[in-house]
Amino acid sequence: MGPDRKTLRRLVTENEGNRCFACGHENPHGLHMTFYTDEQVLYSWVQPPEHMCGWENIVHGGIQGTILDEIMGWGAAFFTKRIALTKQNTVSFKKPVLQDQGELLAECRILNRLSEREVVMEARIYQGDFEPCVTSQGTFGLFKIEDVRRLGLMDETSISLYQKAMEQM
Repeated sequence: MGPDRKTLRRLVTENEGNRCFACGHENPHGLHMTFYTDEQVLYSWVQPPEHMCGWENIVHGGIQGTILDEIMGWGAAFFTKRIALTKQNTVSFKKPVLQDQGELLAECRILNRLSEREVVMEARIYQGDFEPCVTSQGTFGLFKIEDVRRLGLMDETSISLYQKAMEQM
């Protein structure tokens, strides 16, 4: 039995202009991920559309990896209050994730805070029973807004959208 969405706090990440493939609600071809938290774990319920399948009815492994990377990135940002960028990510497929078997539940948490500039996250995807279908660990670089500007990692529009989302968390 997984968490009850109704008892969790919903994070507002859907800003105007966000066309991110994973979390952007203005991308007509994306996953439209929405995030919830109990302040210890970040959750997202996702229903990948049929066109995101690989072989037969199995959700494409790249889509599963995207879901895990996205929830870990938002989790790293939410829990550390920094802009988080993926440095490394490993995915382990335990059992097939089927498109027609209902929503997927993705969850993540901090596994290890390595420094002020780096965090290790862990994430899982569940479907049906509460056994993980896919697991992942990722290392994320953590950046302050001034570092992002100085390094040219995001344009001002993206920085503004990210700051808005972080302020609403």
